[in-house]
Amino acid sequence: MGFTATALVMVQRAGHSVPALAATPALDPRDVSVGSLGISPLGDAERLRALAEEYARAMPA
Repeated sequence: MGFTATALVMVQRAGHSVPALAATPALDPRDVSVGSLGISPLGDAERLRALAEEYARAMPA
């Protein structure tokens, strides 16, 4: 999630937002991640927001 959180900080600093993070995620059968342990659960948007906030504090503006 590190790359995604960093990209989210850069999007926000550019004055934009990611609407998908404000919406309740829904699992679409076309959008799944399958690995050696089977189908992965949905990503945690709250954790991603928290990581982005942490990274934003650590990144010079």
